Amino acid sequence: MDCPRCQMTNPEGAKFCLNCGNRLEAQVRVDGERRYVTVLFADVVDSTGLGERLDPEQVTEIMNGAFAFLNASVKRYDGTVARLLGDAILAFFGAPVAHEDDAERAVRAR
Repeated sequence: MDCPRCQMTNPEGAKFCLNCGNRLEAQVRVDGERRYVTVLFADVVDSTGLGERLDPEQVTEIMNGAFAFLNASVKRYDGTVARLLGDAILAFFGAPVAHEDDAERAVRAR
């Protein structure tokens, strides 16, 4: 491996340059594929207001119900829930499983 700082050729597996001591970074090859992915982001409208007006147990019940509904809808259309973020959901259609109509599936999952 050649040192990017001094250009000295170092032995295979060296972590530091034998000439200048610069840390040598091994090249990491990233394999993958290019694909179209549709991202769905949905949040519960006025959840902050609900939290101000209702008891925490009631808000928890409402949010659990909303997430159950959203998760089931994403699953029904073969999407992947990536994250639950506070009062929102982030889902992918087209990764890891791709379909020709992923954008339409995301719209239908609303």
